[in-house]
Amino acid sequence: MDRLAPTEPRVLVGDLNVWEEGGPVCNQTPVPSAMQILRDAGNLDGWPSVHGTAEGYTGMWNRNGCGDPNGYLWKRIDQAWSKALPAPVSMIRFGMVTPGACAPSDHAGIIVAYPWPGADTTAPTVALTTPAKGAIVSGATLIAASAVDHVGVTRVGFTVDGASLVEFTSAPYEFRWDTSTVANGARTIGAWAQDAAGNRGYAESITVWVDNPPPPNSPPLASFSSTCVNLDCAFTDTSTDAEGPIAAWAWTFGDGTTSVAQHPTRTYAAGGTYTVSLRVTDSRGATSTATQSVTVAAPAAGPFDFSLSASPNSRSVNAPGRTSYTVSSTLISGTATAVTLSVSGLPAGTTATFDASSISTPGSTTLRINTSKGTPAGTSLLTVSGTGGGVTRTVQVSLVVVHRR
Repeated sequence: MDRLAPTEPRVLVGDLNVWEEGGPVCNQTPVPSAMQILRDAGNLDGWPSVHGTAEGYTGMWNRNGCGDPNGYLWKRIDQAWSKALPAPVSMIRFGMVTPGACAPSDHAGIIVAYPWPGADTTAPTVALTTPAKGAIVSGATLIAASAVDHVGVTRVGFTVDGASLVEFTSAPYEFRWDTSTVANGARTIGAWAQDAAGNRGYAESITVWVDNPPPPNSPPLASFSSTCVNLDCAFTDTSTDAEGPIAAWAWTFGDGTTSVAQHPTRTYAAGGTYTVSLRVTDSRGATSTATQSVTVAAPAAGPFDFSLSASPNSRSVNAPGRTSYTVSSTLISGTATAVTLSVSGLPAGTTATFDASSISTPGSTTLRINTSKGTPAGTSLLTVSGTGGGVTRTVQVSLVVVHRR
């Protein structure tokens, strides 16, 4: 390049395989001295002249542990240098892919455009005139810019947070920005102006604070379903809120009990129809209530059955004398039914009576045994029987008779 006359335009574009940004990466070290040689010779580095401090990496794709994110490019080795020429008007990379995806090469390429010698290379001057830096804005906010060019401005555009909003081809360059389309907080407004030669100038961006009141809160819609088997009910919340989550649930089950679970269960003490209500509350305090009736019934009773017991299981008596046992019936299934009692196996000279010969189930009574002088000494096995509802159950106890002088 230095062999050309000092005023002769020259351009160097290629894969120079050296770079200067950052520190060692993937066991490779930048070589800033190589690029400084070009810079010291009066050559202009194209990428930073167009993009400033933005990274312009072109190598290397999909090297594990090198780029950020993993697989991304990590060094600017494809470069464009020029001398005796105006700065490039644009410079882009091509062959860009998502890290990890198949790439057309192991590095990206570059395309750089320089102005034709003698062409208009001066960009318009543009400035944002409203709103002011740091302004707090809401609703429809006026955004305006001024733009001038020595030949003429052909287009002016506005951006918010880098996203294009609107463009104009003639003055005035202003519009109303609906701030309700973005979340509250800091927003960056930018503007640019372009002339007929394609030169584009950028305004100094400004930061404003969007502070719109929250929209009116619509209440949730309470609803639920239920499934009941015998006395057991399961409740499922099906409430909805178009604006956000439901924060709380309050159930009443119609029998004096409550719950704050989202999907509760309830076992009722008795059959019947109960009024169940659910009140839901959203994250902003709005409420809604739904009410339903549920009908439950106790399971049908099975056939009557019971068990019979006696205590103690053995008694000793000195004849003539008396002793007693406690006889009890316990309900196993069905409904309470009277049980008639009897006893057999008494030794000679012995009588027996029940305080109550018929007892309910469950229930109990006392069996009283009276022995006489004629009752023989020895052990007898007494059988106590209970009959009710067509069912007979028995229990045995021992009676030991002794004769002491």
